[in-house]
Amino acid sequence: DKVKARDMMLPRGWPEVTGEQLALTEVPYAKGAPAVVLLEAQEYDWDGWQIKRDRYFRRVKILTEDAIEEYGSHQYTLYGDMRVGDVEARTILPDGTVVDAKEGINREKSDDDIQVVQISFPQVQVGAILDLDIKLNSQGVAVDPWTIQEWIPILETRFVMKPPLGLRFRIAPARLPAEKSQPDFSINVAGGTKGFIWYLRDVEPLPDIAHLPPVEDVSQRLFVILQQYRDQNSFFAIAPDWKTWGELRAEGWDDWFKKGHSKVEALARELAGGEAGPVEKAEAIRLGLRDRVRTTHVSRFHYKDTPDEELESGSTSTGGVAALATLMLRSVGVEADLAVIRRRSDGIVPLEFPIPGPVSYTHLTLPTNA
Repeated sequence: DKVKARDMMLPRGWPEVTGEQLALTEVPYAKGAPAVVLLEAQEYDWDGWQIKRDRYFRRVKILTEDAIEEYGSHQYTLYGDMRVGDVEARTILPDGTVVDAKEGINREKSDDDIQVVQISFPQVQVGAILDLDIKLNSQGVAVDPWTIQEWIPILETRFVMKPPLGLRFRIAPARLPAEKSQPDFSINVAGGTKGFIWYLRDVEPLPDIAHLPPVEDVSQRLFVILQQYRDQNSFFAIAPDWKTWGELRAEGWDDWFKKGHSKVEALARELAGGEAGPVEKAEAIRLGLRDRVRTTHVSRFHYKDTPDEELESGSTSTGGVAALATLMLRSVGVEADLAVIRRRSDGIVPLEFPIPGPVSYTHLTLPTNA
C-alpha cells in the first residue's frame, strides 16, 4: 500500500506518457467525447504554517476535430496573494514527438494583484496530448474544493493534501457517494504529519443538457473545511462554522480600516459632509469614487495595504470600492457595513459548512432605516 500510495504522487518532472495513452482513440464509457482528461492532479503542501505550495497538473487528449479549438488553449487566473512559481506546458504529437509550449505561455499581471496565465498549445491535432504543470505559492491556508466532474470524461483524477502538524480539518462531499469521500491512501510526510490521497478513475462527464446549472452545482465535489490550528505557542479557529468565519473576516476588515486612512476620511467629508441623510451621503460618495477609482475586477478582496493606498492607486476591485465607501460613510456618521454575497451563476452556497471560495464579492449595506 505504501508503494502504491507513493505512486499517486506527481514526480518532479513530467509523468510518463504511456503507450496506452498514445493509442487511445475513444473512451468506452463516453462514446463520442471530443476530448478526454487522461490525468488530473491537485497537490497541496505547506512549508510550515501559512506558506502553502500548490501544484496543478492536467493531461488532456484531443479525440475529435471539434476539440482542437476548445481544448487547444487553457487559461488560469489567480487573485490576491497567490503567486505563480513555474509554468510548463507541452504538446505530445500522435507519433510521440514532444513540442515545448513555452512560446505559447503568456503571463499577465496587473497592479491589482490579478494574474492570468494563458497557454496556447502548439500543433494541436486529433490524437495530440496536451500537458500542463503549474506550481503556485500562497501565504494563505484555504484549500480549493476538488471539482471532480467536467464536460469531458476523466480517466484518472487525484487530490493530494499534506497538511502541517496541528491543522484540524474535516471533509464534506457534494453529490459524491460517501464511500468515495474518504481518502484512499495516507502517507507519512516530513514534520511528523500525514498526507492524504483521494483517487478516482473513469469519471463520467457531465450530461450535455441545455440550461444546465453551473458546473459547481451539478458536479461531484469534495470540500476541505479547515477548522483550527494549534501548536505549542498558539491556537486559533479558522472556520469551524459560518459564524466564526464571518467574525474573523469582520476583524480583518476592521484592522484594515484602522490603517492609514486620513486621505479617505478627508475625501468623505469633502464629498458628503453637507448631505442630509445616509442615502444622500452614500450617493455622493458613490459618484465621487466613480470619478476617482476604476473598478478592474469583481472580487471580495482589497488590493493595497491601507485604505489611503487603495484610493490613491486609482484602480481596485468591487470589494475595494465597497470597503472604501464603507469607511467613508462611517467617517461622516453613517453606520455602513460590509456583506459578502454569492452570484447565483456561480453556484449555491453550502449553508451547512463554511467555504470561503464560493463567496463572489463584497458589497456595502446601509442601516435598515435608511
